[in-house]
Amino acid sequence: MRVHQLAAEELETEAARLPLNRSFFASVGFARLWETMGGRPRYWAAEDGGRWIAVLPAVEFGRGLLRRLQSMPDGCYGGILVAEAAAESDAKRAREALLQALMAERWFRVHLVDNSGQLEPPHGFSAERRQTRLVDIRDPKWLPKDKKLQSQIRSAERQGIRIEPFDWRAHGDGFMRLVQMTARRHRRAPAQPRTFYRALWQLSLEDERVRWTWCSLDGGPACSHIYFREGDMLQGWQIQFDKSASRLKANQFVRYRMCKQMASEGCTHLNLGATPTGAESLLYYKRRWGGDRHGYACWVYRSGLARLVRR
Repeated sequence: MRVHQLAAEELETEAARLPLNRSFFASVGFARLWETMGGRPRYWAAEDGGRWIAVLPAVEFGRGLLRRLQSMPDGCYGGILVAEAAAESDAKRAREALLQALMAERWFRVHLVDNSGQLEPPHGFSAERRQTRLVDIRDPKWLPKDKKLQSQIRSAERQGIRIEPFDWRAHGDGFMRLVQMTARRHRRAPAQPRTFYRALWQLSLEDERVRWTWCSLDGGPACSHIYFREGDMLQGWQIQFDKSASRLKANQFVRYRMCKQMASEGCTHLNLGATPTGAESLLYYKRRWGGDRHGYACWVYRSGLARLVRR
């Protein structure tokens, strides 16, 4: 089993032979988004006898002793993708080889988000437990579990709320105002800069797995939702909104409509995303949509320097 590091340019020519296309989070387009924030796409690929067996996608940040690695950033799932035709024995050897190759380098910190529960990281990693909710949206008559939420969706529909695809040329400035509003409510800076969102919109024109909607009120921004399609899962990623327009219940309506649309296109579940510790109101809101809890691990490695800094 041999492990190669492949640059993004090599991945584009090898994509047909690598198990990348079935994962949006492993795609070169997604990894390159983080270049707007100083990130560098990194891919380790394992081959045996000329056959690609598995690949580990990640994004590297920082320099020198402060280099850190995430697979993938901002809570998005990473892990190791295995070719569908690979035997389990080959897949196991490939996973071990990829992790050994990754850890042969010196890192300040490593995060591997293991949604599928397939990773067995080497010594030195610890598991941070995370939790999301998965909502089955396959039933054509599906509605969220909570009766009040159902009523709010019907109310929003009666008001004729208009939802349209996001277009940076028309909505970019308004969207960034929503980003600022949302960040101020949480008393933090925006997680991504304007350049990131513009690059994401450009990607959405090429990759239909990015679903970005826009909702306005009286000509001004009301809310905007960003979803990613990962296989048969609809991943809720970001919601930006103007709280003064919350009476319209546009967020509830937009999410419901997105679920119905994506279910018609083959998605089976809505993933509501991990909830930060202490965000009880957000956790309550997510429970109203129903579904089941899904726990998973984020495997974390911290160098001696990183552990010292934490103290």
